[in-house]
Amino acid sequence: MKQMYLLVATFLCCSMSLLAQRPENVYAIQALQGNKNAVSTASKKTAPAVSRSSSQSASRSCADCYLVDFEISSDSLIEIYDEAEIWNHTYEFNDPINNYKGFWDYEEACMTFMHYADTTWSSMAYWDGFTISNTRYFDCDTACSSSCTDFHNQFAAMPKDGAKRRTADKYAVAYDGYNEFFFQERHCNITLSQDDSICGLFLTLNAYTYKSIKCGDDFAGAFEYGDYYYVTIKGYLNGAYTNSVVYYLADYRSSTAYVVDEWKWVNLQGLGTVDSLAFELTTSDSGQYGPNTPMYFCLDEIKVGTCQSCATTDNTHNTFPTPGYSASRADAQDLKIEVSPNPVNSVLTVQTETGSNISILSKEGSVAKKLKATASSVDVPVSDLYPGMYIIHCENGGRTASTTFIKN
Repeated sequence: MKQMYLLVATFLCCSMSLLAQRPENVYAIQALQGNKNAVSTASKKTAPAVSRSSSQSASRSCADCYLVDFEISSDSLIEIYDEAEIWNHTYEFNDPINNYKGFWDYEEACMTFMHYADTTWSSMAYWDGFTISNTRYFDCDTACSSSCTDFHNQFAAMPKDGAKRRTADKYAVAYDGYNEFFFQERHCNITLSQDDSICGLFLTLNAYTYKSIKCGDDFAGAFEYGDYYYVTIKGYLNGAYTNSVVYYLADYRSSTAYVVDEWKWVNLQGLGTVDSLAFELTTSDSGQYGPNTPMYFCLDEIKVGTCQSCATTDNTHNTFPTPGYSASRADAQDLKIEVSPNPVNSVLTVQTETGSNISILSKEGSVAKKLKATASSVDVPVSDLYPGMYIIHCENGGRTASTTFIKN
């Protein structure tokens, strides 16, 4: 399903090789055929009448500190393969919005989750945003020694259940299908019916992304030293940005690496009072046509409101030796670099050794700024940089160190 923009490009330019695009969307829609037509009319729900604006709805009110846990009724699900079910509107579109494409959003409690579907390209239907899953097993092993040709694992959370770990515990799957070359809007957005704070939520990877990161596939390389995959959660109030929280779902930037395979709690109190959230995925493995890594994550148990207790973010991970990390890189780690705040708006504080040469590079590798550290702490103006992710690289006496930061 992922990177559907490349399918669009194939229709527009026949000279583009089909191998340039990620294939899971085609396989997923083929799997749905037959099953989808068998869903009874009675099992289909009316599309929620919601607006994708920042205006607040007075039609609903929620108790303080409510929980969104995606426990929808079973008649709102459709089976796409053995023991795996997804929301029955995943590949549907809402005709009145725009012929052949549009939004069919999911609403629970005081939250509306954006879901976008496009059937413009006939059988190769596209979805992104959020959908609900009851998938509880993988139809192939995630070990790198095993083959895996099915792409249905986009709907399978690595823990094989929701965050509560109870029978048939459902969860949400998010696909960030945005690409600036083809699609100008991101659809991994959530709106609240009333201004509120977010205590936090649980995140994890799905089986498809997990295996691609660990093992690589026909389109993405297995992660090695220096690679990363993270989600940025941005808060907004009345259209104005409030703050961001970044959580790494895979991090190979040191001698030990990790890939998240269980539910992790992420504290979001730092976002402040919000009326909407935006989720954006970033991978170090990107090419001319966008990310090569499958751009998915799963979420569950969103705790909303001013709660008495909000646990701190869970940053404990099971680690393993980072592939591609050599002894020569161990010496490079002696040079330290720290940046704050991250994300940053105007001034980035860089802490490193005095005399270090500092370079700020775009994620494509072009140099945006160069300077020398005249002290152990240097303030670097970054207000002139375009929003996005940057790499900051330090060199001192042949030793190097790098990290990343996000410019809002």
